[in-house]
Amino acid sequence: MKHNNSQSNSPISSSVSPPDRAALDKEKVLEQRARKLACVRTDPHLGWSSLDRYITFSLSELNYAFPIEYVLEIRHLVSITMVPNLPTFFLGIINVRGTIVLVFQLDLFLEFEHKTDPPSSKIIIVKHEKVVRGILAHNVEKKEVQPELNELPEIMRTERASRYLIGQTHDHECVLNVPAILSDPSILLTSISY
Repeated sequence: MKHNNSQSNSPISSSVSPPDRAALDKEKVLEQRARKLACVRTDPHLGWSSLDRYITFSLSELNYAFPIEYVLEIRHLVSITMVPNLPTFFLGIINVRGTIVLVFQLDLFLEFEHKTDPPSSKIIIVKHEKVVRGILAHNVEKKEVQPELNELPEIMRTERASRYLIGQTHDHECVLNVPAILSDPSILLTSISY
């Protein structure tokens, strides 16, 4: 049996009928779309991913947002066990399916003025690398957010906050730099003296 070497080795050769060519073109377009949607856009200057899906929440009359990729789960507020000698922004610990998780209050960590919140709180369990912590939160929502990185209001331009807040969304939600927060020595409890 002889092979015709004059045929092209490309997947779309002249022997492909027009309907088959259209199917191959459609598959190629769908594959390109899938790759584009699966791509995480990263800003190398800020060290965070600008995904479209964010968790938003409020605390002490301020609104926050961060990429959903850091969320392990959202829980109703449960009994928090107080632990002595922790920094003041830590509320204590909770048990999450056998794992002890430290819970902290973001406004106190950022050194903002604390205001009384409604009693119906939630805890957002966040993780970056191997660090898992709980953040006290209210009005938690999942939504599409496109951070515009507007400048932070004057009240939020403290030295500490500038390390952990990237900017604001169009809806005035402060975008958190979760990797920076979870890498802070006081969150890691490496800077505590007894």
